[in-house]
Amino acid sequence: MPDKNKFLAAILGLFLGPFGYLYVGRIKRFIVALFFSIIFIGSMSEVMSLPYIIVILFCAFDCYFIVSDSEKRKMKKVKEIENIQKIKGVEIKNIFCPNCGTKNKKDANFCSKCGKGI
Repeated sequence: MPDKNKFLAAILGLFLGPFGYLYVGRIKRFIVALFFSIIFIGSMSEVMSLPYIIVILFCAFDCYFIVSDSEKRKMKKVKEIENIQKIKGVEIKNIFCPNCGTKNKKDANFCSKCGKGI
C-alpha cells in the first residue's frame, strides 16, 4: 500500500462512511460496508439511525487501523531484512528508511524518498 495518511483515512471513513475504504484500497470491505449502509438507510425512516451511525464509526476506526497496521508491517519487514543481513554476515550495501522502507545507500543520513533522518 502506498503511503497513506491514517487521519485522512479516518476522516473519510467518518464523513463518507464506506468510501474511506476506497482511499485505503480495500474494495471488498467497501462493498460490504456500502451494502450495510444502504440497508440501514433504507430500513429506517431517519437517515442518522443508530445502526447507520455504528457502521459509519466502524468504517472510520477500521480505516485508521488499516493504515496504522500497514505502517507497522512495513517497519517490521525493514527490521527483518536488516537482521538477516547481519546474521548472514553480508556486507550491508544499503540501509532502509525506518519511515517509508525505501532502500538508501549505506552512508546516507536522510532518506532519498521521504527526506526523513535514517
